[in-house]
Amino acid sequence: MTLTIPRRPRRHAAAAVTLVVAAAVGCSDGRTASEGDRPANPTLSSAPLARIIPKNTAAGGCASHLPGMVMTEDESIIEFTTDRICPAYVTILTGTTVTWRNLAGAPETVTLTTEDGTVVTEQLLEPGAEYKYRFDVAGRTIYRVASIPTFTGIIEVQD
Repeated sequence: MTLTIPRRPRRHAAAAVTLVVAAAVGCSDGRTASEGDRPANPTLSSAPLARIIPKNTAAGGCASHLPGMVMTEDESIIEFTTDRICPAYVTILTGTTVTWRNLAGAPETVTLTTEDGTVVTEQLLEPGAEYKYRFDVAGRTIYRVASIPTFTGIIEVQD
């Protein structure tokens, strides 16, 4: 995809760069994920990009889904290493199972919490192992991988 950006004053450069990032949504490089609430209908014209695209997204081998785009169970696979988690934001329907897959060369702990910090589940995964969790209640769940303590991923469950 080629994006032509007209010459504009310098203050528009950041918006143009953000637009390019919007085309490459997908993976985390370990920095903090989306902050703030996601708009009900994420479109480029209805909300600032920083509100709909996680700050830690980057291109590279991960399904590209914007927050709010419902993923199927087959798409709801979160793969991680010691420095990469993909995808950072997952939107699913109630009754969907999400899979975490450890691609790191060492055991990793995945922790799911409610937004207020209450631990829902915590699982130690050996290298190559998977963990599956079925989400039966609508809401938002936070997930973390121990080796990337600054990362926070989001599972949004819709009715």
